[in-house]
Amino acid sequence: MDRFIAYFQPIADLRSGKVLGYEALARRVGADGEVELPGTWLTELLADREQARQLGATMIGEAVAAVRLLPEDVYVSINFEIADMFSGNFIDVRREYDLDALAHRLVVEVAERDALTPQAVEWAAEARDLGIRIALDDVGAGASRMAALVDLQPSYLKLDASMTKRLEEPGVSRLVRFMAAGARTLGADLIVEGVEEAAIALAARKAGAIAAQGWHFGRPGPLPA
Repeated sequence: MDRFIAYFQPIADLRSGKVLGYEALARRVGADGEVELPGTWLTELLADREQARQLGATMIGEAVAAVRLLPEDVYVSINFEIADMFSGNFIDVRREYDLDALAHRLVVEVAERDALTPQAVEWAAEARDLGIRIALDDVGAGASRMAALVDLQPSYLKLDASMTKRLEEPGVSRLVRFMAAGARTLGADLIVEGVEEAAIALAARKAGAIAAQGWHFGRPGPLPA
């Protein structure tokens, strides 16, 4: 029988290299024990409400368990789409996982394409009330929704990997510098995703990003002991 687990990818400070947090990423373990990346199985799973709920519960549970194991100043982020499979609001989640003492160390990532849906806005409001921070994910992957910055009040903006790989281009670098400055004005920090080389990490730092995520800093895997 298939089961779900979380792999964790570090998010590192671009100046000190210190791990600031981990993103919890969904994986499926097949009957043969092979760990599978999200793909067609995730699309199929979304059509099965019970399995979707099981995945959401697993990911939230693993994120909370990870927070309890990690140092006090390290956070764990979870994707909104995954989290929302488990519950449409935080009432059940709060009761099930006793989040009050841990909420400040959790981040919910909301993809830019979902940012203005009623579900996401409701989640964000309840999350902030509880102390959970919001990250606006995949920024730059499609049409920008600036209103999301007002409605979600994110603590982080995560630059999409499609933009990150072009950071050494002068035009893209200037655009990202502008985005980083705008984020700071609104009280948010810029994190770049998909950093695979030292040169891109340096370009991200020069553009004003405070942290980065990608193979250059660590591949997804079990939580470090």
